[in-house]
Amino acid sequence: MSELKRFKLTACLLVMLAAFAGCEVEDVNSTSSNVNSRNIKIYATEGFEVDRIDIIGLTRIVPDDYDQELKNISVCVDVLDIFDSRIKAPCKFRFELFDYLPRSAQNLGSRLLIWTDMDLSSAQANNAAWKDHLRAYQFELPLDFQPVAGKSYMLQATCMTIEGKRLRNVFKLGK
Repeated sequence: MSELKRFKLTACLLVMLAAFAGCEVEDVNSTSSNVNSRNIKIYATEGFEVDRIDIIGLTRIVPDDYDQELKNISVCVDVLDIFDSRIKAPCKFRFELFDYLPRSAQNLGSRLLIWTDMDLSSAQANNAAWKDHLRAYQFELPLDFQPVAGKSYMLQATCMTIEGKRLRNVFKLGK
């Protein structure tokens, strides 16, 4: 073999070795001793946590199923992630009813009612409140007074997530 051919062959081999050197495929599922497992968990759930809630327009005051004199508030709440996708999430909901204050920046008057927190931390309770056809949670809140016809009220929902966030949304009921 001539020296020129040997040189070309050696050069090709060196180029090929250089190209393959350091091109190791990393297994993303494996954990090494210097990687914090908590960071992996946070990365894996990033974007799936609750970002905001919305009380949706289906929320209204309705007659009680058993006693037409009594009223309930049928509340529908969207739970949204950072991509505005409706999601199910383990959390607690607190609902409060206020008088409506017109011509006010806050619009929340005196508090009329506060209901017991709705704990959706268990899969069973969460699934019971979830309405799949709405892709939202639905709650029936009993009123212990007769709402005045033509009067407006403000319903405030607070969502307490397992990450420690407190998210609020307010909805005007009535005219």
